Amino acid sequence: MIIAIEGHDGVGKTTLAKALVARLGFVYIKHPIKDILSVDDDRCLEIIKNVIKSDSPKLIAWFLAFNDMCALNADENAILDRHSLLNYYWNGGTATEAIFELSQKLFGKPDLTLLLTASNEVRIDRIKKRDSKDADLKNTAILKADNDKLIDYLEKYKFNYTIIDTDSLTAEEVEDIALREISHYTNVKE
Repeated sequence: MIIAIEGHDGVGKTTLAKALVARLGFVYIKHPIKDILSVDDDRCLEIIKNVIKSDSPKLIAWFLAFNDMCALNADENAILDRHSLLNYYWNGGTATEAIFELSQKLFGKPDLTLLLTASNEVRIDRIKKRDSKDADLKNTAILKADNDKLIDYLEKYKFNYTIIDTDSLTAEEVEDIALREISHYTNVKE
C-alpha cells in the first residue's frame, strides 16, 4: 500500500509521515528520485531547487512527475512525504495540464492520499516554530496558499483521499484520525 501525505508547508506532513512509518512499519519516502540520481537527501533537494529555479512550469512539472513516478514504484508498503498535489498546485495550468493528465494515466496514484490542512495563521506559526529563519516566511504566495486547487486535482483524477484539518489537533490526534482512515483501505490495525 502506498499512502501519500499532502498539504502546504506547516500543516504537519513530515510529522505525520514519520509517525505513521514508526507505527505501521512502512518505508518512508521523501525524495524517491534520489536513488536513481545516486545522491543523498541534501544533494537531491539542491537538484530539485535548481530545477524550480529554472522558472519553467513544464520542466518543473515533468521533473517532479518523474519523481512522483519513482515513488509509486515502491515494491513495499510506503508513506510518501508529498506526492503530486503540490507540483500541481504550483505548476498546474493550461501549459502543463497534459503533463498531469499523462502522469496520472501512465503512473497512477497512491492507494490513499491524506490531505492535511490548516489555516494560514496556524501554518505560519508552525513554520516559525520549526525555523524562524525559514525562507518560506518571506514568500507571500506560500503563506497565502489555499486548498481549492488541491481538492480540485484530487476530484478530477479520482483519488482516494481524506482531508484532515490539523488546526486544533495535536500530532497524536492527527495520527489517530489518519490510522482510522487507513484502516478503511487496508487491514492495517490502529
